[in-house]
Parts: sequence; structure tokens; C-alpha cells
Amino acid sequence: MIFDQKQLLERFSWLADKNRHFMISADYDGLLCAAFLHHHLNWRLEGYYNLENLWISKDAEQNSKELIWVDLNILPIQGKAVGGHIISWDKEIPKGFETSCNPNILAKITADNFSKKFPFSTVLFLLWLHEFPFPEEFKALALLLHADASWLKIQNYPENCNYWFKLLSNYDWNIIKKQSKLKTFERKMDQYIYP
Repeated sequence: MIFDQKQLLERFSWLADKNRHFMISADYDGLLCAAFLHHHLNWRLEGYYNLENLWISKDAEQNSKELIWVDLNILPIQGKAVGGHIISWDKEIPKGFETSCNPNILAKITADNFSKKFPFSTVLFLLWLHEFPFPEEFKALALLLHADASWLKIQNYPENCNYWFKLLSNYDWNIIKKQSKLKTFERKMDQYIYP
């Protein structure tokens, strides 16, 4: 199975819409997704979930059926979500997730075959989906690869990452494959990003 951006954007056409309302996870990946979706598609952030509390705007309360859940695989019986979390313990997809653009669901990955789980951040999936090129400048690339420790997964789980690079075809993954493996990249992460 090879994923195709055009087919996925036809199937999940709301991911190409402008001016949508969305919720994010209150983590680094969620924040990067919010920046990308706002600047690229003019989406409006309406709230966040931090695993303890849900903050939601008045607009979102009134338009809850139109919300898109980003980097969150939490949704009502009917809703829209994009994210890369494992949502199934067995081969059954929980009710409501048929409308979730989740690489694990699309590849039929469950907890039973966790070693094949989508290893990257939601923001990397969105960049691939929209064919948005990776930045070449070190700090921008490093900040992007820091989301969900994507660069460390490329180093430590190359077999699974290569599996997903093939599934997510028609994209130039070479810059992150090459940079993530360099010792100089790791040193620069320690010097510039982590402090």
C-alpha cells in the first residue's frame, strides 16, 4: 500500500479547506500543527486539550459539529480528526473514527502491531499531505524534527521509518533522513534547541 496525497485530500476534503475551526493537543506537535494550519489554510484555533482539561472557545461550543481535532484522536460519534495515535487495541475501528485521517487507521495498524506505528509527528504528516517542502535552515528544520522526537526515531527505528517513508511516497524525505543521522545535527540540537 502506498498513500497518495491527492487521493487522501479527496477523501478527507476538509483537510484542504480554508477557514476551518480546530482544536489541538496542548503539546509541541499540536502547537506546530496550529501554526502550519493557521498560516497555510487560515484555520482558526478554538481550543486545546492537555490530557486533563479541555479549553474551548464560545465559537467552538456553538459550532462543535464543525470542529476538527488536530493531533488528537478524540472525537464525538461523528467528527473530523487528523493525528497519528494508535486508536484500536484490536482490528475494530471505534465508532466515529471512520472520518479520522490517521495514518495508522489507513495502514490498518493497531496495538497488535505497534512496532509498525506511524513514527512521526502530526505536523510532518500534514507537511507531506500538503506537499510542503522541509526548511533547509538548521534551526527551522531542527524545531520541526523535535516534534514527537521524529529525528530520534529516524536514528533508532530506521526499519519502521523507512517503511513509512515508502508509504508516504511522492515526497522528498531525504533532507530529514540525511540530517537526522548526522552527529553534527545531534550536537547542534544539544547546543541550540534543547537549552
